[in-house]
Amino acid sequence: MRARDSQAQTEIAKIQLDERYRIAKEAVDTYLLRVTQDERLDHPSFRQLRQSLLEAALPYYDELHKISPTDEQSKIARAETLNQLGSVKHELGRFDESLYAFEESARLFEKLATDHSTQFRYRQSLAKVLVNLADHYRTRGANSESLEYEQLALALRQQLVTTHPDNDLLRLELAQSYTNVGVGTQESEGRELLERAIEILQVLADRFPEQPLYREYLSLGYQNLAHRFAYDHAEEAIPFHEFAMDLRAQLANEQPESKKAHIQWAQSHQYLAETLEKLTPRLT
Repeated sequence: MRARDSQAQTEIAKIQLDERYRIAKEAVDTYLLRVTQDERLDHPSFRQLRQSLLEAALPYYDELHKISPTDEQSKIARAETLNQLGSVKHELGRFDESLYAFEESARLFEKLATDHSTQFRYRQSLAKVLVNLADHYRTRGANSESLEYEQLALALRQQLVTTHPDNDLLRLELAQSYTNVGVGTQESEGRELLERAIEILQVLADRFPEQPLYREYLSLGYQNLAHRFAYDHAEEAIPFHEFAMDLRAQLANEQPESKKAHIQWAQSHQYLAETLEKLTPRLT
């Protein structure tokens, strides 16, 4: 009887601990999301404030990492916390610490993906961490290592879309990987990857016209394709600049309060002007 009571108390204590962990992590994640997505904090005048707010979140993620549950089912929480911790430390310039956090997160997600092969979310999360690792190496100037991680993420996302073709989020993430690898790949192969990204994003934008995110990514896809041609084949870049500019004009008109949308619209005008300037000597 006592053994059963002790076991029940242990189970209750574990449930309570898991719930406290979940609530604490949700609170810290919400705080971080508000800091990272507040467009006002992107202004140079507020960069110091943004850094201070990120610094404030760091001890909580460190503590969450220490107390996160260790049973098999809850290891994903530890892996997610490490990934978030790595992102914060990366933005703060603590690159050695962020690299360790990303690598540990990737290791945990890889094991979860192996142990639970029917659960696609672990491979999906692993791909996100690989993209963060790619960003880490790109920031440090190690472009070949960055491209290797982008290619690993792309391979995972191709597998996921093959097995889950109707999952729109997986398709969006695949388009992002096509873009990332395409930008870092030269010649026709890079163009082909960028075009694949645009194909996916066009379908999503047409299917969900009320969702501006898809058109934002689509405009970025056209902009990347334009940059591909801007130096050697400027004439071919112009239609892609114009596609991007039209999409960003729509987004700016629909979101009059969004500084980001208006900045991207202005950038499209600038990019087109720079390309036309390259053509001027040829036309005179």
